[in-house]
Amino acid sequence: MIHGFADTSLTADDLAVYRAMLMGSARPDRFTFPIIVKCCVRLQSLGEGHAAHATVIKLVLEHDVYTGNSLVAFYAKLDLVENTERVFDKMPVWQNSDKWYQSHR
Repeated sequence: MIHGFADTSLTADDLAVYRAMLMGSARPDRFTFPIIVKCCVRLQSLGEGHAAHATVIKLVLEHDVYTGNSLVAFYAKLDLVENTERVFDKMPVWQNSDKWYQSHR
């Protein structure tokens, strides 16, 4: 449902469904957060984005590349460079790439 709202640019409706999801028994997953974060960018809602990021950490999804990419884009589009770098640095793909590069120099 959230994805359908996002496709029609109903960002406030997306966030309402997301909030209802959190209040109910449905659990957001790695596919939910990129949509929610995109809505937060569209609305320029830093608070909602931080709350979503906190939920990502709580659900242990912070190392998921799909979710991490959306958070990197969120912080970058809001010009929050330090937050962007922090999320980027925690993404395991980039860590592994850096380790591979260092070991093959």
